[in-house]
Amino acid sequence: MNACRLEKAQTLARQNYRSLVFPDKTTDGDAIYVAVLLDIPGCNSFGYTVQEALENLESAKVDFIYFLLEDGLPVPEPQMLQNSQVIKLGDYIENVVDQAAQQASKIVQIDFIKGNLYERQLAQG
Repeated sequence: MNACRLEKAQTLARQNYRSLVFPDKTTDGDAIYVAVLLDIPGCNSFGYTVQEALENLESAKVDFIYFLLEDGLPVPEPQMLQNSQVIKLGDYIENVVDQAAQQASKIVQIDFIKGNLYERQLAQG
């Protein structure tokens, strides 16, 4: 790894990126936690505890940003948190745990002021 590029990636990774952690299962049925960066789709990780998932995400974030820089691609800026925000998990999960997660039509709504997380099913059709 290029030391200068790595230092820049580490600096950029310290920005206040939004993350989301949720429980899931491996294809073998083991309970895990998946952590995704909401501001950098495709940057995700997992762990057997919430803490492990977040620690792994920190490492993945630096690596992901490093390779964006290496490829000359823009590094997304952290977005401001809104009072209430709707997030479609399928937009952020790409081959993390299983393909079923991508096909799910669930929407997660996070109310950042009240600290509540709501999950609702989208209407089919």
